[in-house]
Amino acid sequence: MFRRVPKNWVGPAGTYCQIIGRWSDGTVRLQVGLIDTQYPDRKLSIDGRFPGWVAQPIAGRPVLPSNVPAKPRRPLRAVFIITLLAAIEVAAYVARLHGAFR
Repeated sequence: MFRRVPKNWVGPAGTYCQIIGRWSDGTVRLQVGLIDTQYPDRKLSIDGRFPGWVAQPIAGRPVLPSNVPAKPRRPLRAVFIITLLAAIEVAAYVARLHGAFR
């Protein structure tokens, strides 16, 4: 699973990778995810030290739009307020049952 096998490969220009680290001599440590050409269902991950000109950081990676709408998230503050009001109502009801407000 964790074996190191030397591979010769060419990554086309624009291939996305993850910059894991930088060294003081200007080289970068990159991790590139590729598809195995013999077994397309299997993914390969290449991790290595490359010259600094090989990779450039980008501000944001473009993401394909989804046809599934995202669930609207309820603000946590609203849930907390509703829970607090419900607890106050329950406490007032219990107090009225036991005759605390006579």
